[in-house]
Amino acid sequence: MKRTLILLGSHGHGSGAERVLEYLLAGAVAQRDAICLLAPASSSVTAFARNLGYEWIPWECDHDGLGKNFRAFYKFLRAHEGASRFGLVHSWHTRHLEWAWLLGRLWKVPCSGTIHDDPCPTHEHFGASRKWIIRSTAERLDGVVAVSSAIADRCSELGWKRPLVTIRNGLPDAAPVRQKDSLVLRLGFLATTVLWKGVTLLPELVRRTADLPLEWHLFGSPLPETVPFVEKLTLASNVYFHGRVPLEEALSHTDVLLH
Repeated sequence: MKRTLILLGSHGHGSGAERVLEYLLAGAVAQRDAICLLAPASSSVTAFARNLGYEWIPWECDHDGLGKNFRAFYKFLRAHEGASRFGLVHSWHTRHLEWAWLLGRLWKVPCSGTIHDDPCPTHEHFGASRKWIIRSTAERLDGVVAVSSAIADRCSELGWKRPLVTIRNGLPDAAPVRQKDSLVLRLGFLATTVLWKGVTLLPELVRRTADLPLEWHLFGSPLPETVPFVEKLTLASNVYFHGRVPLEEALSHTDVLLH
């Protein structure tokens, strides 16, 4: 059986892209023999995949260190002959599109990747070299997936010539919404981790809706840059901070998800 090799270079818990990969692996567990994960040992997705019985290959890569990533790539290449085992190589994140492309060309198998984020953001999520690598590699891949119409439209605005396939991110099944005795509408916000995900917009929104029957429920693990915003927000009587909780639990506190 030809397997699909999924490349994931993130360490630790990760964020949205990692959770979506976990949802995919959980949903595809009946076909787990057709999927192999190439990822760091420290990734939470690695532990998740191994618990479900997926094959895993260690990848000693770095977040964005080109030298270390090249050595990790070469070490993996020497240890594994992919031409007979893998029928597709897929990079789960834009930071590793180039390695999927190289493996595909070396093994003469199709290679593809997923675009989870704006490939040319105004903030410093990607440096100039990474933006160039993303665009130039995406043009050479056999297929590229965008996780939203907004991402696909953004790539088109940037002049990308290759067509993208849009496969929208999904959420796990949540408990059915129960009838509430209260008429208060609960607004949920998940992205308290970093500034560029919109937490700076909340103080004004909370102020402008102070007289309405609303509750604000915030979730996530704030970094030092967002801690002051979260602490100030929770001084309001209708703002509640829950920290990092399973998504299903967050959705149970939410009538409307603000994203």
